[in-house]
Amino acid sequence: MDYYFYNTDARSIKGPPRPRFRIPIDRSFAAVGGDRRRFGEQFHQLKQDDILLMYEDRVGVVAAGRVLERWDGKSHTDPWYYTPAEMGEFTGGAYEYRIKVEWFLHLSDDPVTPKVLRQRFGSVGFTTRGAVKKIVKYRAEIEEMLEELQATPLPTRTAIDLPAPASERVETTTYRILRDTAKALYVKELHVYQCQICGHTIELPGGRRYAEAHHIQPLGGSHNGPDLIGNILCVCPNHHAELDYGVSAIAVSALRSTRGHAVDPQYVQYHNRFIYNSKDE
Repeated sequence: MDYYFYNTDARSIKGPPRPRFRIPIDRSFAAVGGDRRRFGEQFHQLKQDDILLMYEDRVGVVAAGRVLERWDGKSHTDPWYYTPAEMGEFTGGAYEYRIKVEWFLHLSDDPVTPKVLRQRFGSVGFTTRGAVKKIVKYRAEIEEMLEELQATPLPTRTAIDLPAPASERVETTTYRILRDTAKALYVKELHVYQCQICGHTIELPGGRRYAEAHHIQPLGGSHNGPDLIGNILCVCPNHHAELDYGVSAIAVSALRSTRGHAVDPQYVQYHNRFIYNSKDE
């Protein structure tokens, strides 16, 4: 998994701002236009699950998204993003090139401004160059920034499918914060989206796979677990629910392992002691 800046229109720095970035967000795509070699083929470097930071000149980072496919190489004359007038001005042909992206983080109402980016990265006159630019030098800083932007938890879901006694009302909640951090994505990528408990993965259309990341010592509430890869498991939805509700214990020796990911036993001990509903209790 790699990180890239995706500039909605690098040429707009020379003209008035054109805040149309909600179009690709709403339609789940990224687009570039004009000369195929100069612009379109920049999509060739992207692979499934790479992360794009959508950057609008003089506005800043307005979204973050996950690439859903390899570029199909098609040239489109029916623009989704560019106007017909802009298409007519392109050199190398009136073409738009597109790739599917899941924009999981929307920042259009509160973008990460160029000033904030300059302060964060210590760059003078920060501007992305090219339509798609791989992030190498500041990868660690980008991961940290994404984690901070996703750090605000969504309301905890109430388990409505569990029967409650007729004489009283019982509220049951899950333990996890509903967010997918860069570390969680990294763990899932290492395990090729296969559950570390049963080996199952969910096959999605287009050859994609789905799995979930479980923080062994939960991040929220009184548990206050750390967001570290040693505290994360790649699991299928069924085992994720079992772990959340304390149905299953965890045995490190039984977990599927892979190079680059070591589960820390201290978090497993925490789960087995405080979350797993042991029949002996």
